Amino acid sequence: MVVLLSTVLQSAIAIPVEPGSMLWVIQRDFLQGKSVQQLVADALAPVPNPQNDKAISETNNIRASLTSIAKNSTGFSLPQPHLDRTRLCDLNDTELDQRYVRQRDALRQVVKQHAQQKLVGGQPLTGKTLARLLQSLITALNAKEIPTGAGLIESFNREIVRKALQMYQQKLDAAVKLPVDEGALEQVCLGSFASLLLWLVKLMKLQLLGLQTDCL
Repeated sequence: MVVLLSTVLQSAIAIPVEPGSMLWVIQRDFLQGKSVQQLVADALAPVPNPQNDKAISETNNIRASLTSIAKNSTGFSLPQPHLDRTRLCDLNDTELDQRYVRQRDALRQVVKQHAQQKLVGGQPLTGKTLARLLQSLITALNAKEIPTGAGLIESFNREIVRKALQMYQQKLDAAVKLPVDEGALEQVCLGSFASLLLWLVKLMKLQLLGLQTDCL
């Protein structure tokens, strides 16, 4: 992806899309005595996880991702526009809380200040540049230079089949000494197949838990 961006922009150094601004609009009722910027900072800050709780780890990963994709995270609060929320679409500005109207107008100015053009490698991402980037991505996908979900699954399945056949053959080679009668061979085959099934079940469990499978 980075190489493609470099090619599209004819740059010697591959630089990804530069992060933009993230604006958090929060209803004032949820501030709980904090400033809106402090509430945003607290929401993005990772929390301690001494027990390595999976849910906490995933939430911290989300916080880190949100922080990394924005060069700044700006908080902005709005009061309730009207007590009767079911009629908001039918009310005009004169019927709304004037504090809300003023804050809404201020919010528009904040959006204009932060809504800057996307930059890629320090250059503006124009429509023509984006079109060339998409063409390069499609060409790479057609050439299978970029992994796809289907391709990764196919590769994973192919590797599993290869390992399974290798293990099955090794177990048979270790257990079968020629000549051997048909009954003994059948028992060895069934035992090897049962061991292979247990290995596959263990592998699937590790995959579901997101753990390493290299040790299998």
